[in-house]
Amino acid sequence: MPNRSRFIWFKLFIWSQMVLLISTLTLGTVYNAGLATNNVQLASLIEYPAFESATLFLNLVLTFAVLVVFIRVLIIVRSKISKPQIDLELRQRLFNVGTQVKSVMKIDRPVRFFVGIRSYNALARKNRVVIGERLLRDS
Repeated sequence: MPNRSRFIWFKLFIWSQMVLLISTLTLGTVYNAGLATNNVQLASLIEYPAFESATLFLNLVLTFAVLVVFIRVLIIVRSKISKPQIDLELRQRLFNVGTQVKSVMKIDRPVRFFVGIRSYNALARKNRVVIGERLLRDS
């Protein structure tokens, strides 16, 4: 159920951003039209709401950008802190199977070994060799 409420909040946020953007563009266009036609009454009537909606939209966009950066940093820091400790025997088995895969695939460059979740496969990607969890367990 938390995913559903998160989705609802996300939809609400996106729709409020769209409504605010459209109202800001509309008010700004009417204000510019009033200035272009020298219609002082229209320009003075729309000036305050146009500037306030533009300021509010800018503040929301900047707040959202800062929030996204903060959440990304928080996720990275949490993942670095809470790395699970791997058993030495499993690590040694990963190294042995990884070096076998590396020699069979004729990889000469230095690589790092990773475990692929729920997989029997072994594959090489860029600077890493991914060994399937089931392959590692059954070997």
